[in-house]
Amino acid sequence: MNPREYAINIAELEYGHRQGPRWRLPKWQLAAGQTVFLEAPSGAGKSTLLNLLAGLLSPTKGELRVLGEPLHQRHAAQTAPWRARQLGIIFQNLNVLDYLSCLDNIRLAAHFAHRHEQDTGAKAADLLQRLNLPDSILHTQASQLSVGQRQRVAIARALINDPPLILADEPTSALDDTNSRDFMNLLFDLVRERGCTLVFASHDRSLGERFDQQIQLSEVSQPL
Repeated sequence: MNPREYAINIAELEYGHRQGPRWRLPKWQLAAGQTVFLEAPSGAGKSTLLNLLAGLLSPTKGELRVLGEPLHQRHAAQTAPWRARQLGIIFQNLNVLDYLSCLDNIRLAAHFAHRHEQDTGAKAADLLQRLNLPDSILHTQASQLSVGQRQRVAIARALINDPPLILADEPTSALDDTNSRDFMNLLFDLVRERGCTLVFASHDRSLGERFDQQIQLSEVSQPL
């Protein structure tokens, strides 16, 4: 496969500092459009790897290319515009801001990607409709939402810029079984529909069956 066809291309990657844990990831390649379940116990480096893939951390050594961007040659501040346009990130605690409306929470991602607000309003409404939320909820303050509604807002925010890559860090860890199942169904429906690449990190291996790949972090990385 041509290197340009990989969403993620890692070679001899090292990360860590003298005072803390250090690890090495010799090789990992993920084709564009694939979904991967990344399993590891808490504290094993899942969040660190996702932060490296998002350009929020810089590797100590090695090569890290995400969507063709040489992140090993960039600092976090340099990757901010690229990250806003190319990535959709779903956080463990969802990071839906209580003091903003649903629409403004979603528009925030578009704002950082320098998208026009007129375009994002209609698109946000369409996404929420696809996620089974009525138009009337657009201007509702996020603090008034249920857990399930907040999930949907988080998904809409991650997808508003049509990112080719979505990174999800333990997004179901605080959810009950019903909400977790609904979240996964909605996420996969939209990922498949849009042809996104998805990297989903979790310690709950029961979620891994529907992914194209299941990877244990310990199988591809090594402590130094």
